[in-house]
Amino acid sequence: MVHPQYGTNDSYRLHRPKPEGPVSVFNQDGFLMAEHDPITGVTAWHRAVPATKRDAVEKKLLEQFRSAADTSDAAQKSPSKKTARRATSRKG
Repeated sequence: MVHPQYGTNDSYRLHRPKPEGPVSVFNQDGFLMAEHDPITGVTAWHRAVPATKRDAVEKKLLEQFRSAADTSDAAQKSPSKKTARRATSRKG
């Protein structure tokens, strides 16, 4: 079975061996640079990377592997119409 490999960012390769597992970030020489946990949305860097590359890789990770934490945060930030009506009616 061939494991999926995702788009590159100049010299970095994203690899996710298991559908629910972490995403590994490798450089052009095959060194593990970072691991991204799609469930929490946290990226742990194992090697020093220029800030511009780091930002670009993290942006790509967030675009391709949207975390469950991001989804729940968005749901909490936009209250339902019922909740908004209750809050405004109690102020009076």
